[in-house]
Amino acid sequence: MTKSICFKCGAEKFGALTQCGSCHATPGDEGDLALSLVLSEHLSSRTQLEVLAHEIRSHLKLSVPATLLRQAHEALKDPQLLAMLGTDPGKATDRSQARTTPRTARPGSPPTTRSSSGRRQRRLHQSQLQQNPFALLGVTTRDDRRRIVELAEEKSLELDHDACQKARSDLTSPRMRLSAEMSWLPGVSPGKAAQFVSALHSDPMSLREESGLPNLAHLNLLASAFEAVDGNDSADDVAEFIQEMAYLVDDLSAEQVLRDINEDRSVSGFPEVKGIEPVEAELSERKRYYRNAIKDALNRLPPASLVDAMTAAVDQITGGGEDHAPELIDDLVDSYAVETQGFLQKEAESVEKLINAVRDSATSGEEVVKPIVDKLVVVARNWDKVAQPIQLSAKARGIDHDPSHEIAYAIRSLAIDLFNEHDMLDQSKRLTELIQELFAELPEVVERVDEDADALEDIASGRQMVAEKFKDFNLSGDSFSWKGQRYDISTIKHIGFYRSVTAHKTNFVETGKTEKAILSLTVNNGRTIKLSFDEEGIFWNKNRTQEIQNLAEFYGYLSHLTFDRRVKFYEDQIEQNGYWTYDDCCFYPHKKVVFRGKDFNVSSSSFLRSYGSIEMRKKDFGVLDKIKREVSVTKIPQFSTVTDSDVIFHLLEKHMGLTWKT
Repeated sequence: MTKSICFKCGAEKFGALTQCGSCHATPGDEGDLALSLVLSEHLSSRTQLEVLAHEIRSHLKLSVPATLLRQAHEALKDPQLLAMLGTDPGKATDRSQARTTPRTARPGSPPTTRSSSGRRQRRLHQSQLQQNPFALLGVTTRDDRRRIVELAEEKSLELDHDACQKARSDLTSPRMRLSAEMSWLPGVSPGKAAQFVSALHSDPMSLREESGLPNLAHLNLLASAFEAVDGNDSADDVAEFIQEMAYLVDDLSAEQVLRDINEDRSVSGFPEVKGIEPVEAELSERKRYYRNAIKDALNRLPPASLVDAMTAAVDQITGGGEDHAPELIDDLVDSYAVETQGFLQKEAESVEKLINAVRDSATSGEEVVKPIVDKLVVVARNWDKVAQPIQLSAKARGIDHDPSHEIAYAIRSLAIDLFNEHDMLDQSKRLTELIQELFAELPEVVERVDEDADALEDIASGRQMVAEKFKDFNLSGDSFSWKGQRYDISTIKHIGFYRSVTAHKTNFVETGKTEKAILSLTVNNGRTIKLSFDEEGIFWNKNRTQEIQNLAEFYGYLSHLTFDRRVKFYEDQIEQNGYWTYDDCCFYPHKKVVFRGKDFNVSSSSFLRSYGSIEMRKKDFGVLDKIKREVSVTKIPQFSTVTDSDVIFHLLEKHMGLTWKT
């Protein structure tokens, strides 16, 4: 069989009119069939096929010579040739009627399954095309000046006289005539034009089935059909309709329009249009009209359908933001962005308020934060749903949509703070996943948030592993259970951790070491829970070092989780009493430490740190002082740092200016 290229995906196949083995598309209407003939060795060389295949795969404008398309359309009229190509003429007609392939021959346009019998019927009476001077007077593009005047007089007897005279003037004035011609059906025979105007009146959507028309005439027909779109049309169908027009607008050729108009003028006796400039100027006006016709149709849809139609159109035609969109799509998105600016700004302000509310409530715990995050998720989804077409278009153009970046990073910042400052892992993960879902069109944001998600997942997995290592100590959300009794993490008042290594010697020779670690948790009711590692402890096994390390990791986790609350316990004492108490000492910020009635001024005392305690001495501490201390039966002036170690060293640095080299 003859080598061919699929009109839909550009894959190689055998047989011009056969089904593609890659995308399963089969040429259906006359336009698809003609293009498929051009995309075969029947009409094109192998080199041409390679070029065209590349253009289809890259969603580029096809460089198909008009002469080859005309030859293909002529060939389709020959039953013998169709039989030689392996396609029965009746089957080709059936496929055209079934409409199981794209309506236009433009590669990349969405498939549809429309049939004339299943189409909802509607009528048009006042579309722009029906009010065109040619339609109003019933004249053709090939009628001369005399015929136009004659028909204008006849129509004046039954229609508005002034309207008929204006139509006559528009068609007989060479300068005004160009505008009427380009908003009519240039390049279409008078008989066909009359049929199309009649179809607009009785069944405007049937015009979407037409193919093989000059692009400008085709667009003028479709733009008028767009005036029949209403709230009963589905968003997907409107999105498909928009794409059909967008591809045709991209294929408009001022040179072809000029040729079509001058061919008719040569018959009607009107002077030819000499330059391309006036045609290009009129084409700009036509494009503006097409955009407005689509905008008006979208505005007749329910708000949700309008957004869905715009999103589907932009998503499909740009391949999810990966490919450049046709000019018409970009213009529509720009208008859409202006019209939705107020809504998006209002919703963005709501997002900001909810983010601030979460921050303000974070110290009250996850039970208070979660309902606010629920509302934030809903509002963010509403905002993103409306912003989707703009985001996709911006991605396709290679530009940033600043409002999307601002909201995405604001939510990301909240997610980071909820974890770093309040250890709300679940809510942080939830917001991170929300950003991944809503802002997939923002490559820079996606890259950073993916890293956040990986880090949070690692932390969650690590915590789960740590929790699993302690069979009697089960952690779940904001609570933990110890030997069958459940506690709220918020009830942990103090945390202590002690770890020691004892060397054992025989005859001054070290025979081994014994490690020991104790984690103690004091809860609000005064009860102390101890998790210890020793020969009688619950974690006894042969791998002592690993068990102690597990306990140390668990201590680090709980310390981080309760740090703010434990700091507040001592800060409240300072605010109420002017000092805080710890291990039988009173700490007066930036002044002194009082131990058993004796003052140790910060400026005149030394604070010697050792593991588990800090000893206080006067700065001129001498040999005699050392001897007195050794023989004294009173307690050495020192305080323990085993309980709330992280908090105590934080307070000593903040309120006493004490730091130690590590």
